[in-house]
This record gives sequence, C-alpha cells and structure tokens, in this order.
Amino acid sequence: MFLWVTLPDGVRGIDVQRESINRGFAVCAGDPFYEYERNVPHIRLNFSNGSDEQIDSGMRVVGEVIKQLLNR
Repeated sequence: MFLWVTLPDGVRGIDVQRESINRGFAVCAGDPFYEYERNVPHIRLNFSNGSDEQIDSGMRVVGEVIKQLLNR
C-alpha cells in the first residue's frame, strides 16, 4: 500500500514533494513522520488508489524530479 523511499544524498523529501505536485503528481515528504527532524531525505508513496497507468506516470515524474534536484 505504501512505499518508504530513501532519497540520494543532498535531495530533500520536501523538495521532491513540491516539484512533483507542480507536475501533477502528489507524494508525501517524510518530514511529518518524524517528531523533530525536518528536511529529511525521504518520501512516502501511496499505491492504494491509482491505476497502473497513473502509478507508472507518477514514477516517471518522481524520477525526473530527483534527477533535476541532483543536478542543481
């Protein structure tokens, strides 16, 4: 149902969330799952309500966003 993703060094979950939402695909930054830590390198993906096509498209978006953030 959910997948917890550890991002590459230097990539923050909040940035992946923001950029993915700007491209029409929502992911959840890992920050709310920690009591005190912020800007963590994690995201949570939910696969319980999307079609195979939506999931495939969303994974492409997340991959593109991460590549973009790594090249900053």
